[in-house]
Amino acid sequence: MPVLNVEQEEAKPSPYQCLNQVLSFPDLDQDEWWHRTAPVLGKMMLDANYDVHRQYQYLVLFAQYVIPLLGLSPSSIGHSNRYRTFLGTFGLPMTSYAGTPDRDPFNRLGLQRLLTSLGQSRIEMNLQLYHQLISSLTLTPTEEQRVLQQHGSLPRLFRTQNIIGLDLTPDGNAVVKLYFRLAAKSLVSGLTTTSLTFDAIRNVDSDGRFTPAMNLIESYMHDQVKPVAMTVEGLCTTHVWISWCACDLVSPGQNRYKIYIHEFWVNLDRAADLWTLGGRIKDCPGNFQGLQILRKLWSLLAIREGSHGPLDAPSGESLIPKTGTLVFNFELHPGDPYPQPKVYLPLRSIIDKSVAEAVTSCFEDFGWMDHARTYTENFSSYYPSCDISQTTELQGVLSFSYSSKNGPYVSVYYRNVGL
Repeated sequence: MPVLNVEQEEAKPSPYQCLNQVLSFPDLDQDEWWHRTAPVLGKMMLDANYDVHRQYQYLVLFAQYVIPLLGLSPSSIGHSNRYRTFLGTFGLPMTSYAGTPDRDPFNRLGLQRLLTSLGQSRIEMNLQLYHQLISSLTLTPTEEQRVLQQHGSLPRLFRTQNIIGLDLTPDGNAVVKLYFRLAAKSLVSGLTTTSLTFDAIRNVDSDGRFTPAMNLIESYMHDQVKPVAMTVEGLCTTHVWISWCACDLVSPGQNRYKIYIHEFWVNLDRAADLWTLGGRIKDCPGNFQGLQILRKLWSLLAIREGSHGPLDAPSGESLIPKTGTLVFNFELHPGDPYPQPKVYLPLRSIIDKSVAEAVTSCFEDFGWMDHARTYTENFSSYYPSCDISQTTELQGVLSFSYSSKNGPYVSVYYRNVGL
């Protein structure tokens, strides 16, 4: 009987190491991006118990379709503050190079290139919603020229109107998600982001399957401080506003929409009001239970309360809040009368070790003992050169949702991975 050599088994090369033997890249920037980020992606999949076949599948997908679009590497620009993160701050372009000023100032061509590239892969992707929504929620070429003629240089808030997300599911059926940033279209059209969003969805939703859930959000937004359209400085002069709309690029019959609401006043009462849409969805199954957990999470994480948005920023200062706004995402499913809330809690300015301890405590409460035992160790391993008892910006956001069917859902969004 053969004897298992434990040392040899433990020393088996990782999928990343094996792929290094065969992959090559056309320039040094792509090569550097691969070596900086692919090991972390591989480690995350290993920690999440992805089988080895999926690890190879997604690392190759990353190398072939994502790496070529990351642009200049950190070394190429000398680790400048202009390029600070691989996984971007929530709601901002991944890099300040997004959008080439003279040729593609709003980064529209980059989206088209990526979708064309992904269309050549084996990922199942339906572009019907992309074609139906793109002109309603983002600038047309004619509108782009008008904006540039009227306003000249614009804040980078406007330079990227779309973001693509890839949901790397453990079953291998990756889902492509398309996000629409609404600021530029609001500026040009003079319409509020609320009107833009729901008019666009209603034009597509001919059967009215999303109408009941949309009406609840729209009613809530109308009850807030009277909304106004976006200003050229990149500000919405109300404290709460719809910032993004997103959809899955799947068959329209299987699609969900996600409506993102930013709230500049960060406090628990505002979070509770948004979670229930001012009481409109408090009778939705699971909403009350989720709110109770949200209150406990808020306390565990010691969320810094106050006005965290650009409304109180001195003239001339950056519009990027240092601590982050309160963000909610409401999922709309066909035929479901209730939008499902998900909250994104800002973690910047909180010591990363304290955040990790709070997340561990949360996992223990949920009975997720394996995750509780490994979270801090796994998180630290993604930043081997950092002392997490001293850092405050590695865990940027924690998202939480709750459903009566599936219970709690938690994600932590990491920043500066691979840098």
